[in-house]
Amino acid sequence: PQRFAHEHHKHRAHYNKEPKFREMGSERTLFGTHKNGTEIPIEISLSPIETPEGKMISAAIRDITRRKEADKKLKQSQETLHLAIQGSQAGIWDWQDMSSGDEWWSSRFYELLGYENREIPSTFEFFKEILHPDDHDHTFKRLDAHLRDKVPFLLKYRLKTKSGKYKWFLGSGQAIWNEQNVPQRMVGSIIDIDKEATIEASLNMAQSVAQIGSWEYYPLEHSLTLSEQAYKIFDITKEELNLNPKALLNVVHPDDKDQLITFIKDCQSRKEVSSTDYRIVTKDGSIKHIHAENELAKNPEGDVIKFFGTVQDITESKWTKEDLNVFFDNSLELISLSNFDGYFTRLNPKWKEVFGYSDEEFKAQPFINFIHPDDLVSTEKAASEILSGKRVISFENRYRTKKGDYRWLQWNTTPSVERKLMLGIARDITVEKNAEEQMRQYTMELEQKNAELEEFAYISSHDMKSPIASLDGLMNIMSESDAIKEEHKDLFEMALSSTNQLKSTIRTLNEIIAFKKTLTINKEDVDIIDLINEVKISITQQVRETNTVFMLNLDQHKTIYYPRVHLKSILQNLITNSIKYKKEEISPVIEISSTEQDGYITLVYKDNGLGMDMSQYKDKMFKLFSRYHTHTEGMGVGLHVVNSIIVSYGGKIEVESELGQGTTFILKLIKL
Repeated sequence: PQRFAHEHHKHRAHYNKEPKFREMGSERTLFGTHKNGTEIPIEISLSPIETPEGKMISAAIRDITRRKEADKKLKQSQETLHLAIQGSQAGIWDWQDMSSGDEWWSSRFYELLGYENREIPSTFEFFKEILHPDDHDHTFKRLDAHLRDKVPFLLKYRLKTKSGKYKWFLGSGQAIWNEQNVPQRMVGSIIDIDKEATIEASLNMAQSVAQIGSWEYYPLEHSLTLSEQAYKIFDITKEELNLNPKALLNVVHPDDKDQLITFIKDCQSRKEVSSTDYRIVTKDGSIKHIHAENELAKNPEGDVIKFFGTVQDITESKWTKEDLNVFFDNSLELISLSNFDGYFTRLNPKWKEVFGYSDEEFKAQPFINFIHPDDLVSTEKAASEILSGKRVISFENRYRTKKGDYRWLQWNTTPSVERKLMLGIARDITVEKNAEEQMRQYTMELEQKNAELEEFAYISSHDMKSPIASLDGLMNIMSESDAIKEEHKDLFEMALSSTNQLKSTIRTLNEIIAFKKTLTINKEDVDIIDLINEVKISITQQVRETNTVFMLNLDQHKTIYYPRVHLKSILQNLITNSIKYKKEEISPVIEISSTEQDGYITLVYKDNGLGMDMSQYKDKMFKLFSRYHTHTEGMGVGLHVVNSIIVSYGGKIEVESELGQGTTFILKLIKL
């Protein structure tokens, strides 16, 4: 190309000075001009050749336009894949070399398990460790079937998360095989379906109530799976089916066995959805009537890869019409049939007993007319779900009685879209709702009374300041005068002591009220060692006079997210108590360590002081003005304040102590 022509002569001259073999693609990409005038990317190999005429250069030129375009598309695909992985809710895994156990897991994979990226090894062995023991067998059977017979790898299993809890995931994968049909690589994903699994558990319960079980059969791997209710219907266990795959056929009634075998073969050959009824004989000899609905799934080539369906115990449906009417009419629940137009079509007698309306009065107008105005929106939303074919469980609303008051109902409603009917079973929960409302009112009243008591305490302590100050002044004047007779001095000293104690009590009450009003202080990252040093400085004289020793082990949690002023108050109260209630002639030793207990960040505070008899003191330890040792001054407020702070932030405090053996406080401050 013209834009490179001025450099070409220089490059050629340089090469001719020392010609040497240059491999194709070993240098940078070059460009040539096509006959049509366009530039194309090329690679050139050069080979010097000695000839009788002298040295010649052999050159081979390769057009790499397609490769460059492919590289560009590959880069775009890689960028697209990267964005897809980043934006996907699925966790991606890549078993790049199946001859080794090493895998690659996306950051979302780690996140779904509760881990930071690369916090745990991404290996097949570790996957087996976190896979629920009950899921090992069917997971690896499905994996073997995929690698051996190329059966789709899609199944549910449980994995252990960082918290130790197992969560349900939907796992999928696709292998790549070489020409010898040996799997070389496998890529897949996991999707969190824990909530759906919970719903599935509810479905199992619903299956139990409805006497319906489900099953799946994969013909290529001869794998049969039954739901919990299906095992109950057939009266066999999972172990019995594993030991004998014909266990299901063995329970079929002898007169129906040939018919059922023919039905199964017809399903497999016609590859169509179908249904049938047959009988089984249970272990106790009783006969059940079974209705089976069968469906199938095909791959793109039209081959059946899966049969699935339901089995229902319809023995009870053989009841006579009279039997069903007896059940309907005598139920303690409110049972109704409604059409999709919003009218009742049948009600059991319980409706009239509870609401006072006759059947004709109920059926004469849409049921929405009986519903409390505040419940109309939620009821219409639930009704739209039912009309779309969904079941509604534990829905609550209020219906008006003939007297004009309202009763709370809790509904379980099942639709029949084909018949355009809804079966509703409701329970009158008015008593429970009234109890909830009464409890809410009690709570509000209690909170109001607490606020009033706090205000009363504040006003009382405030109003007593002035007369107590006057009394204190008078007592001081009298003590400095000669007005007190000798025989009355003991009485005066007692009065003076009582006045001082009253002053101290009022001051303490004011401090507690002020403390209660600070329980909304913002939290911050607090260095625990720095805070302990602050406390030590504030009580330097006491620490020196008693030769108090501090032993700290705070490696596990050196900082804690907590209101600084309140954490300081906790530590100051505990440390001053340890010094105040030390053993005679023995220096206090205070040990403070950080750890995790029962899901809390915990400080363990231990001293070697006098200790307490917990059998006597346990129930009143944190009560205001409660004291155990009375040989030193104190108001019995410190532990009350410590407990109030910790509890107000959702924590707990536990105490272990023996008389003469010191005390240990376990401060569970913050939930992890």
